Amino acid sequence: MRRVLIAVAIAAWGLVPQIASAQFAYTWDATFESQPADSEGAKLGASRIRDLKKATSEREKIDHSWAGDANDGKHLQSTYRVSAAKPTLSSTDGAVYTKTVSGHTELFYEREDGTEVQVTINGLVVGAWSTGDVKVTLKTVADSGWVLMNDGTIGDATSGGTTRANADTSALFTLVWTNCVNADCAVSTGRGANAAADYAAHKTIALPKALGRALAVYGSGSGLTARVLGHVLGEEAHVQTTAEMAVHTPSSSVSTTVTPVYHDTDSGGTASSFIGTQATNSTGPGAINNDRTDSVVTATASSSFTGNSVGSGTAFNVMQPTTFLNIMIKL
Repeated sequence: MRRVLIAVAIAAWGLVPQIASAQFAYTWDATFESQPADSEGAKLGASRIRDLKKATSEREKIDHSWAGDANDGKHLQSTYRVSAAKPTLSSTDGAVYTKTVSGHTELFYEREDGTEVQVTINGLVVGAWSTGDVKVTLKTVADSGWVLMNDGTIGDATSGGTTRANADTSALFTLVWTNCVNADCAVSTGRGANAAADYAAHKTIALPKALGRALAVYGSGSGLTARVLGHVLGEEAHVQTTAEMAVHTPSSSVSTTVTPVYHDTDSGGTASSFIGTQATNSTGPGAINNDRTDSVVTATASSSFTGNSVGSGTAFNVMQPTTFLNIMIKL
């Protein structure tokens, strides 16, 4: 009776060794499942059961722990076969699957209403951060995988980088080296042949300066000056120069005093000159009597202009209204 039960079990599972695939000892196909034949002897039962265990464990081990301990059956990963199209689901189900997009295998999710959502693009989760991305924060300590932009330097573990000295800075070091000029993001002891060589030489590179500064977008805006990536400029206060003043014409009042000179001739023909005061007993302009004749021959004038000094030459504030936050950059 025992042999009969074993034979029935073997027949149900269909265990006849097939030609092995590259990954498995047995190819689990229709032929595999149709074996053993009903005519096969029951004495082969133990061998068939071992075959079944092997074929099953080989497939489970792809994604699961299978070490014969308490962790057996737990997922090590989730492997998704590429689908040609999104699956057909019931009205309450959702599904995760992969499809090929532009030559890359990308992850997708289908909602219960059939809406398809692409989860990854070029292998990166949509909305995820990548090296060189920046974010503002009220935190004073950087998140894992990030560093604060604190006007410091980065490099490998022996570089002496002031912001971070660790092997995880390699990608950011290369990005800054490639996209920012040395005048703005200096490499210690100068730049070598390439970023990889400088990193391997344990050099540091300065992060773009950010402390106390406003952020702007680099490039050539319409009608604006071209700006370089990572460059810093500007000032908090400014002393105006004469060249920067608006064109203007100064104005004020002028006080003028005119002093006449009189030429006086008396009745005897004697002539004399008086400055400022007309002779008495004279005729002519303002004459007192008629025995002298006066005439104005010259007049002198003096003018004076006095201006008052104003201003101090002190630098004036040119800062816009500003809120200050911290900035992190992704390693």
